[in-house]
Amino acid sequence: MTDAGHNGGTEVTVTGVRGQDTEEAELALVSAVLRIKGPDGSIGGAGFVISPDLVLTCAHVVSDALDRPREDTVEVGTEVTVDVPLAGHADGVHGGDHTAEVQRWIPIRPDHTGDIAVLRLRAPIPGARPLPVVEPRRGVWDHDARAVGFTDDSPDGIWQSGRFRGPTRQGWIQLSRADGEAVYVKGGFSGSPVWDNELGAAVGLMVAAQPVREAQQAFVLRMRTLLKEVPELAPFVSPASPFRGLSTFEENDRDVFFGRNDDIERVINALRGEQPTITVYGPSGCGKSSLALAGVVPRMRQDGYRILRVNATRSASLRVALATELFEIARLEQDGPPREQDADQVDRWLRELGLADTFHRITGRPAARLLVVLDQAEALLNRPEAEIAETVELLFPERRPAGSRILVTLRADLMGAALSHTHLGPALKRGMTLPLTPMTRDQLHEVITEPLKHIPAVEYDPGLDRRILDDAGDEPGILPLLGFVLAQLWERRSAGRLRAATYEEIGGVSGALRHHAEKAWRECVTPEGEAEARQLLTGLVRLLPGGEAPLRRALTREEAGEGRWRLAQALAERRLLVLHGGDDRSESAELAHEALITVWPALAELVRADADFLAARADLQHEVERWRKAHSPADLLPGSRRLAAFEERLREREADLTEEQRQFLALARQRRRARHVQVSAGWVAVVLALVLIAGLVTFLVRESQVSAERAAEGRSRALARLSDQLTRQDRGKAALVAMAAYEISPTEEARGAMLRRYDQLKRSTWMLSGTEGPISDVASSVDGRVVLATTEQGRATLFVRTAEGRVLQEHLRLAELAFRPLVSRDGRRIAYMTTEGNLYWREVHAQTAGARSMVGPASSVHDGAIERKGRSHQLRNDSPYLADFSPDGRRLVTMADDERLQVWNLETKQPRQVPGRATDARQVRFGPEGNTLLVERRALATDVSTVTAVDIRTGRSRELADRVSLLFDTARALSGDGSVITVCQVLGDDEDAVRYRSLRVADGRELNRYDDENTGICGDVAADATGKRFVVQASSGGWTLVDNRRGAKTTSVTGPRQAGPLGLRQAGTLERLLGEPSRPVVFAWDPEAVTGASLTEDNPGDSSLITNHPVLLDGDLVVARLGRVLDSSTLRESRLAVVDPDGKVVSEARLPPRDVPRSSSVSLQGQVLAVNGRGDLTANVVGRDKVLIHELPSLRKLAEVTTVPPPVDRNGTPEPLRLRFTGEGDELVTVSGSRIEHWDARNGHRLSRTLDARELGLTRNTPPLYSSDEQPGESGFRVSAYPRPGHVQIMVVGEPVSHIVDLRSGKEDKGLRLRLGPDVSEIVRSGSYAAVRTRGSVLELWSIRPGEPPERTVGPLGPLNSRGEWGAGFTRNGSEFFLANGNTVRFQSVSDAGRFESYDFDTDQTFFAASKDGRTLLRDVDGATDLIRLDPALWKRHLCTAVGRELTPDDRSGLPSGIPDRICPDRQSTS
Repeated sequence: MTDAGHNGGTEVTVTGVRGQDTEEAELALVSAVLRIKGPDGSIGGAGFVISPDLVLTCAHVVSDALDRPREDTVEVGTEVTVDVPLAGHADGVHGGDHTAEVQRWIPIRPDHTGDIAVLRLRAPIPGARPLPVVEPRRGVWDHDARAVGFTDDSPDGIWQSGRFRGPTRQGWIQLSRADGEAVYVKGGFSGSPVWDNELGAAVGLMVAAQPVREAQQAFVLRMRTLLKEVPELAPFVSPASPFRGLSTFEENDRDVFFGRNDDIERVINALRGEQPTITVYGPSGCGKSSLALAGVVPRMRQDGYRILRVNATRSASLRVALATELFEIARLEQDGPPREQDADQVDRWLRELGLADTFHRITGRPAARLLVVLDQAEALLNRPEAEIAETVELLFPERRPAGSRILVTLRADLMGAALSHTHLGPALKRGMTLPLTPMTRDQLHEVITEPLKHIPAVEYDPGLDRRILDDAGDEPGILPLLGFVLAQLWERRSAGRLRAATYEEIGGVSGALRHHAEKAWRECVTPEGEAEARQLLTGLVRLLPGGEAPLRRALTREEAGEGRWRLAQALAERRLLVLHGGDDRSESAELAHEALITVWPALAELVRADADFLAARADLQHEVERWRKAHSPADLLPGSRRLAAFEERLREREADLTEEQRQFLALARQRRRARHVQVSAGWVAVVLALVLIAGLVTFLVRESQVSAERAAEGRSRALARLSDQLTRQDRGKAALVAMAAYEISPTEEARGAMLRRYDQLKRSTWMLSGTEGPISDVASSVDGRVVLATTEQGRATLFVRTAEGRVLQEHLRLAELAFRPLVSRDGRRIAYMTTEGNLYWREVHAQTAGARSMVGPASSVHDGAIERKGRSHQLRNDSPYLADFSPDGRRLVTMADDERLQVWNLETKQPRQVPGRATDARQVRFGPEGNTLLVERRALATDVSTVTAVDIRTGRSRELADRVSLLFDTARALSGDGSVITVCQVLGDDEDAVRYRSLRVADGRELNRYDDENTGICGDVAADATGKRFVVQASSGGWTLVDNRRGAKTTSVTGPRQAGPLGLRQAGTLERLLGEPSRPVVFAWDPEAVTGASLTEDNPGDSSLITNHPVLLDGDLVVARLGRVLDSSTLRESRLAVVDPDGKVVSEARLPPRDVPRSSSVSLQGQVLAVNGRGDLTANVVGRDKVLIHELPSLRKLAEVTTVPPPVDRNGTPEPLRLRFTGEGDELVTVSGSRIEHWDARNGHRLSRTLDARELGLTRNTPPLYSSDEQPGESGFRVSAYPRPGHVQIMVVGEPVSHIVDLRSGKEDKGLRLRLGPDVSEIVRSGSYAAVRTRGSVLELWSIRPGEPPERTVGPLGPLNSRGEWGAGFTRNGSEFFLANGNTVRFQSVSDAGRFESYDFDTDQTFFAASKDGRTLLRDVDGATDLIRLDPALWKRHLCTAVGRELTPDDRSGLPSGIPDRICPDRQSTS
C-alpha cells in the first residue's frame, strides 16, 4: 500500500445528492480545495481550507511539494505555495498563488499513522470558504462520496466517486471505487477532502491507496483521528452548537449570547448604583434568566463580585441551596484547611448568622462585593409563608453590607402577586424594578445571525435568516421557539448550510417544537401506557394557590415511580425534559422550558382538562407545607368540610398526589373519624360545645363557601381557556362557553374571554357557526333567514333564523358529499350538488310543530350531463351557480357539460330544454320572472366574461354587460328578486380604475355607476332584495354603499374587514345586503362562520376622526379636530366637532386649516386639544400662538387668546404650544417653550403675569434653549395641571422632582416638592397619590400623604407602548387608576397592588382616548375609530343576540360538567 498521492483512485458517488444539494456541495468544494505546490510550481497534492487562514493536508504532500525525503522533518515556518485551481467555478474566489507556512507537521510513522500537516496562510484568500467537516456519530458505511485530485496527467483537477466502507486500525476509513468509475487514485489526490454526499460535509482527507487495479481501495484519514493528533483544531473541525435550544444561556455561554447588549448595560448600571436589589421582570420566554446568567453575571464577576446563584424552581429549600452554593465556593477557593465541615454546617450558620456573616466566616472575606442571583423568583410564591419569610430575611435583610447586591428575575404576569405579598413585596419595593421587554426585530436578527458569524464554514441558505426573522414576529414568548428551531437547524446542517428545506420540514419557528414534541410522544408512549404518561405530565406542571398561570414543576424520581421515570428519561433524551441529580443526589425531572406547557399538544390539552385538579393540588400542597413548617400540629389539618371539599375536587385522582400529600389527607381523615366518636360529658360541656359548634359551623360554612368558590373559579378559568381554543372552530359556541365561564365565576380569565368574543362579534347583528368543518360555500334566502352552508369536507348544515332572533340549525346526514348549495328565494326549498354529480332538493319546514327534522326527504334531478358537469366542477370555485331556483322555487335550471340549459319542474321531475347552447357558460341564474335566465360566459383566453339575458321559451339572448371581471366570483351581484344585476368592469383605458354598473335585467338600462379610481382590482359586491342599493368592499378593505335611486349619494361606510396578503380579500365572501336603509347589514361568510355585520356611515364628506388627541366626554361623545386626509401620514384639519358614538357630528366649529401628522396618542396629559374636568370647555391650538376656547357640547366660541410666540429652532420650526386646564376647570394654562401664561377660560382675560420657568430657580442645571446648537427638541420644562386653583406642576426634563408653583406669585410651594427616585421622568398627582412614569417606560403608583415619606404602592405597570398609543389616569374618586396599554386595560387600586381588575384583548390596541372612569375607550380598528365599553352585562346582551341560541346537547357532550342550563335569558335551547 502507498500514499494516495502516488497510486490509485478514490471515488465519491453523488447518488445521495440531488438538485440544490449537488450544487451546494460543488460550490463548497471548489471554494475550499487548494493545490499544494513547491517553489518551482511542482504539485505535491491537495489540501483544503478549514478556517479563513488555516489549511489542512497530508505531511507527505508538503514534503513532495518541497522535493524533500518524506522522513526528513519539515520545520515550522517553512513556506509553500497554494492556489485555488477550481476558482473559476465560484464567484469572487481569487485564483492566483498565495503563500502558506507550516504550523504543524506530523510525519508518517512506521505503523502508517500520523501524516498530517497544518498550514497557516499569510493572509486569507479572497472568496475562499472554509469547508464544512464532520465526524459522524453513526459511521459512514455505504455512504456515497466524492473527491478531487491534481494528478500528473490532470493537473487542473479530476474527480472521483466512491463508496465508504468500514474503519481500519490506523484510524482510516476504507473507500471503494463506485460501480462504473473509470478513474483511479494516483499522484495528486493526497490531502484532498473526501465529501460525504449523504452528510453534506467532508469526513476526512485522502491519505493512501492501493496500487491501481480494478478493485482498488483507497483510505481516508477520518476527522476523529485528526483531532486526537491535533486537538487544537476541534473548534474548526467539530464546532460546538452556538444555539442552546430550550436551555437557559449560562455564564459559560457569554460568547454566544446576543441581542441584549443594551439591556445588559441597563442592569449593570442599576447594580452599580445605590439600589441593593434589582428585579428584572418580563413575560415568560423573553430570556430573563439568560440575561442574568450569560449577560450580567460575567460582567459583574469581572468587576470583582462573587456570584451566588439560586434557582427558586429547582431548589426544595432556598436556604439549603444557598448553603450548597456557599460550600462549593469555599471548597474551590480555600488553600488551607476548610473552615466548614460540610454543607449542613453552612446551613446551620445561615440559620444562625444570616447570609453576610456566613459568607464572611467560610471565605474569610466580607460580603461587600457579593451578587446573589435569585432566578425564577415567582416559584417562591408557592412556598409556605414561613419559608418565604425566612428567604426574605436571608436575602433581603434591612441592613446589609454596602456593595452587596441581589439580582432577581421574575415573570411579569406574577409581578403583581409578588409585590402584594406580605413578605416578598416590601423587599422588592425597596429596590428597583427593570422591565425586560420582548426583543425587537433588530435584536432577534442578532440572535439569529451573530452566532454563525463566529463559526467558519457554516451559514444560512440565502434568505433563510430573514425568513426566520419574519416568522418569529413580535410575540412576547417567541425566544424559546426560536432557540429550538435554530438548534434543530444546526443539528441537521448540510454542506455547511442551515437549510431552508429543513426549516420547512420541521415546521418553522411556530411548528418545530410542537412537531418535535408530538413525534417524541408517539415514539415514547404506547396506547396502553398513555394513562401513565399523562400522570407523568401532570406531575410536571403546577399552579400557584389561587392562580391560573401554569408553571413547570420538578418531579422527583420517587414521586414518579420507576415506570414513569423510564418515560421521563426517554423524553429527556429527546430534550423535552431535563434531569437533575444523580451520583447519590436526589434525582428529579422538569420540563425543558415553560413554553412546552402551551406548545406541546398533549401537555396543553392535559393542563386544560386537569385545570381543576391542578388547582386543588396546588391548594393542598400549600396546606401541607404550612402544616409541615409548623411541625405538624393537628389543628392545621383540614377540617371535615375542607377535607370534603378536597375529596370532591380530587375525586379519583389521589393516585397522582405525592406520598406526603396522601399521608396528609390520611391524617386528616383519621382526625375526622376521631371527632365523630367524641361525646360530650356534662351540661356545661354541652353548652360550651354548642357555643364552639356554633363558631365551628360558622367557620365550616365559610370554609365550604371558600371551597365552592375556589372550585367555581377553577371551572370558570378552564372554560375561559376552552373558549379561546374554540373561537377558530365555532365562534358561537366559543361565545356561549365564555358567557358560561363568567356566570359560573366572574374570574379575570372569564371576563377576558367574554371581552374577546364580544370584540370579535361587536359589529355582528347575528352570526351562524358550528358547521362540520371549514365553510367552502354558502347560499341563502332573499331575507337571509334560511342559510345552507357546505364545508370543505362535503358536509352540509342548515340554519334558520326565526323572527324572534332564535337560531335553529341541523347538520344534514347525507349519503354523498355535498357542494354548491342553493336556497330558494323564499327559503322554502334547498338544493345541493354532490361529488357523485347528483343534484338533490328538499323542502324546508323548520317551523312545523313536532317536526324531528327541519327538512323533508331528498328528491333528485337525474341527468348524466349534469352529473359530468358536477364532477368536473366539484373542486373548483370558478362556477358558483351550476343551477338555480326559479323565483317561485318550483323549478330548477341546470347547466350541463354539453352546454345545454335545462329547466326542471320539481313537481313532475320533467326537464324542459332551453333552445340553443350556452357556449363557455360559467354560471346561470334566474331573472326577475320565470322566463328569463342570466348566463355568464367567459371570453376566450381572458379574465373577463359577458353576462346575457336568455329567454327560456325561444333561447334568444341579449347582452347586458361585457368585460366583467373574473378575478372574484363576488365581483357581480344579483338583487334578491333578480331584477337588477351589478357587475364590476376593469376600465380598458385606465388599468388603475374599475367601474361598478347596476343594470336592470328587463331592458338592460343602466341605473347607476360607481367608479373606484384607487385600485385596478374589483372588490366584493352585494345587492339588496330589490336592487335599490348595493355595497362594495374594495380590495383595499374600504366599504362604499351605493344607492341606485335618482339623485341619491354614494356613502362611505365602515364594515367588517377581512383582508389578505397585498390587501386582497382572502377568505370573507359577500352574499347579500340586508337590513333597513338606515341600518344596513351585510351578509358575509368566511371558513369559520356566516355573519350579518352592521355597516355604519363614516364621517360625512372627506373628514376623518383619526386626528390628534380626541377626548371622550360624558355620554360617549367625542370632541376632536376633523379634517381631510392628504396622504397616509398627513391630515389637513379644518373643523372642531363633537361626534356621537355612531360617528354623527352633533356640533361643529370652523378652525383655520392646518396640516398635522395623521396620528394620535393618549398620554398622562394632553397636548394640543384640552378639555376641562367638568367637560364643558375645550381649548384648541389653532396657530403658532393662537388658542380658541369653545363651550361644550354646543361648540359656541367663548374666547380667543394670543400667547407669547413659542421658540424656534435653527431650522425655523417652532416648538409646539401646549395647553392645560387647571384649578376648578375655568383656568387655562398655555405653555410656550419655558414661558407659562394663565388665562380665564370663559373670557380669555389674563389672570397673572407671564412666568418663565428658567427664572424660577427650580434647577441648578438649566436646560439648553430650544434654539441652541444642541438642538434639544424641547425647552426642557414639563408643565402639568394641579388641582389647586392658580397652581401648576413643573418638572425639569432629566430631573425626578415635581415642583408646585403659584402662578400669581411666581413662587414654588417647597412644602409640596416631591422627589420619588432617580428613574422618574413624569409625575401626575391626584390627592394623596401620584402616578409616575419612569425612563424605562413603566408606570408606578406612589402614596404621597402629607407628613409621611413617599412610598410606592403599585408597580411597575407596563412597559408602555413605545408609540404612545396608551391611556391612563385616576378615576373620579381618586382611589383607582386605569391603564389602557397594549392588549390590556387594567383598573388598579392605588393603595393595594393585589387589588386590580384587568381586561385582555386578543391583540395590541391603538388607544386614542378614554373616558374619565376608563370604562369607555376610543381606539383604532382597521383604520377607523371604534368606541368600546368595558361592560360585561353589555357584552352578554350583544353576544346572546348575535349568537341567537343556547348550547345544544351535542355542544355540551364535549364540554366539562357544571355549565348552567340557561346561558342567555329568554333563549330556548335549539338543536
